[in-house]
Amino acid sequence: MRVEDLVSPRNTAEIFEHDLHALFLKPYMTGDVFAGVPDPDAPEDDHDRTLTVTIVGHPCAIRGHGGQLKTRIPCCIVNQVTTAVPYDEWPDGNFDLFPVGDELGLGERLAVRLLEFTSVHRRELQRSRRVAALTPRGVYIFYQRFSHSLTRVAFPLAAYEAGTRHIVEEAELESEWVEQLAGNDRGEKHLDKHVKAFHKFLDEVVDGEPRRAALKREGGQSALRKELRGEMKRLATAE
Repeated sequence: MRVEDLVSPRNTAEIFEHDLHALFLKPYMTGDVFAGVPDPDAPEDDHDRTLTVTIVGHPCAIRGHGGQLKTRIPCCIVNQVTTAVPYDEWPDGNFDLFPVGDELGLGERLAVRLLEFTSVHRRELQRSRRVAALTPRGVYIFYQRFSHSLTRVAFPLAAYEAGTRHIVEEAELESEWVEQLAGNDRGEKHLDKHVKAFHKFLDEVVDGEPRRAALKREGGQSALRKELRGEMKRLATAE
C-alpha cells in the first residue's frame, strides 16, 4: 500500500479518551498511556526518574489467564518532540511518531516514539497511572501507524478493524461488567477480582465453545451482552 493510505485523524477526540473515571475501569489495551512509570534503565543514583509510556502490544500479547497482565509489557516511550505534527501532516512524514494531542493536558508537543521501546513490569502499570487511552478507531489507526513505522507498508484500516473488532467489543463488555459490579471501591485488587470473574464467565463452555466465541459471530455481541447483563444482575442481587 502507498504512504497516502496512512490515515490522518480529524482531531484528538477521534483517537484519544482521557476521562479519568472511565480510564480507571477500562481493561488494559494497546495505546494506553501511563505517566510516572519508574524508568527501568535509570542509573543507580537516579531511582526517582520516571517515564511516560504507551502499551504497544496487542491485548492477546499483554494479557494472560483471567485478563491479567503478563509479567513484562512491551511499551514505547512518550516524550516531547521539537516540532508539532498536525493531523493533516500525518501521512507525509514523521512516521516514527504517534503524536499525543495537547488537548489531553499531558504536555506540549508530546508523541509516542514508535521505535523507542522499553519493557515495563506489570506492577508499574497501575490503573492510577493511566492518563489516556485510545478510542476503538484510535486503536486501529495506532496499529496502522505502528506497523508502517517498522515495515513502511500501510495496510487499509479496515484490515486492522476486522482483525481486532471482537477484542474491542470484549473490552467494552468488560468495562461495563466492572463498573456495574465493583461499586465505589477502586482498589486494584478489588477491580482485578471482578476482571477475573468476567473472564471466567466468558471462558465457560456452552454448547461446545466458550461464551467469548460469540464475539466473532455476526450479531453475537448483542446476544452475549444480554447474557452478561443477566449474570451481572444475578451477582448484584446475590451480594
